[in-house]
Amino acid sequence: MFDNPIKKLFGKAKQVKLEKEKKNSIKEAVLVFMKENSLPAQKRTFWGTVFSPRLKPVYIFVSALAVVLCTGGVVSVQANAALPGDILYPVKVGVNENVLQVLAFSDEAKTDLNIQLAEVRLQEAEQLAVEGKLLPGIQIRINNNFNARVDKVVKSIEKLNNAKMYNAAAKIASSFEATLKAHSAVLSAIGGSALGGEETTEQMDSLIIEVDNASKEAFNSGAISVNSVENENNTTGENQPEKSVALEKIAQNRLQSAQNAINEVNKLIEADKGKIKNEVVLKVQKNLEKAEQKIVEGTIKMSGDIKDYRGAIFLFQQALTTARESKLLLKIKTR
Repeated sequence: MFDNPIKKLFGKAKQVKLEKEKKNSIKEAVLVFMKENSLPAQKRTFWGTVFSPRLKPVYIFVSALAVVLCTGGVVSVQANAALPGDILYPVKVGVNENVLQVLAFSDEAKTDLNIQLAEVRLQEAEQLAVEGKLLPGIQIRINNNFNARVDKVVKSIEKLNNAKMYNAAAKIASSFEATLKAHSAVLSAIGGSALGGEETTEQMDSLIIEVDNASKEAFNSGAISVNSVENENNTTGENQPEKSVALEKIAQNRLQSAQNAINEVNKLIEADKGKIKNEVVLKVQKNLEKAEQKIVEGTIKMSGDIKDYRGAIFLFQQALTTARESKLLLKIKTR
């Protein structure tokens, strides 16, 4: 094989030996040359550092991440207003609502969220029906999502009943039942008018059936709570006062919920005076009068010598449902 000429060259170079004085002389000459011919100092700016070749990969990554976060956030916010059939609706249901579920840590927060999202599905259906866009495929998707939320709420109420937290269970069941009944009434009104169009009637009827079934489930769950209070405390002997106190607490909570709902509607009327037609305001006010009358009747049942807490609970529930229905009517008319 031929010898490598480069190796030969380095081999000969290694054989060359410089004296110590010669080495020092060369070193000093190099230092003098560097001092006399130094390069001007370059001032590095912030942007110069950011855009330097060494940092370019980092800059590209950070910039890309910022763009994704910013645009993603904008899309996410816009998706909240999307309706079934809109291009951003999958983001609303598949991203935004999943994030809310992750952030709902406690059982109470999860239950509140499921109630809220069940109502959102009904609001979407109402809006689409008014616009004549509640198509069969969309209605089925709304039904499925709505029923999934209802199942979770009912299971939460059952869990509270099993834990003997009857008052909390009754409160959730009452509120959910009133909300569902109110939406059922509004859906029926839309379906029976020309607003939704004839093509949406069948879809509306199907959805109303689902809502009514869910309302019955909520009612049954609440009834279990009230019955459990009575069964756990015997109707005779020293446990009678305990039962009365427990039922009174449920009735008082129901009364408070009804009064709060009425006050909320009155505030909405006051805030949106210029946006609501007079006939709508008159209808809502008549509903509120009915609700207030139910409250009066229920209060009488609680204040007599023989206190009828069950009867009071029923009347307060009617008042709550009527007030919730009035609130929904106002919201639809101001959309």
